[in-house]
Amino acid sequence: MKAYKVVLANRRAGKYYSCCKIYGRVEYIPKKWVTPLPGNGPLCCFKNKQLAADFMAEHIALAAPGREKLVEIWECEIVQSKDCYAWTGGLKIHVESFPEGTILADKVKLIKKVSCKHIK
Repeated sequence: MKAYKVVLANRRAGKYYSCCKIYGRVEYIPKKWVTPLPGNGPLCCFKNKQLAADFMAEHIALAAPGREKLVEIWECEIVQSKDCYAWTGGLKIHVESFPEGTILADKVKLIKKVSCKHIK
C-alpha cells in the first residue's frame, strides 16, 4: 500500500529518522523494509502527501526544539497494521490521538523523496 512518511534527515550521515521524540526513534533506510524497535510500534505514516505536509508544518518543530532540522516527506510502501494502537516507551496510544490521516504500519519502505524543508 502507498503512503507518505515524514522523516528527519541527516544528509551528511545519509540517515533518516522518525520524528518521534519520545522513545522508539527508528532509522529509515531508503528502499529497505524497516520495522518498529522492540516494544514499540506500529510505525506511523500518512494517507496522502498533503496530510504529511500539514503534519510537517504544524508539529515538526517539536521533534528537536531549538535546532535546525531538515525534514523530508517520502513516498513509501507499507504493510498496513491491523492494530488501532501504537506503543511508544510503554505508552499505548490510540490512532485517533494521532494527527489526521495517520496510518499505522507494521513495515515501511521509503521509495522516493517528494518534499524537503529546513525548519528552525
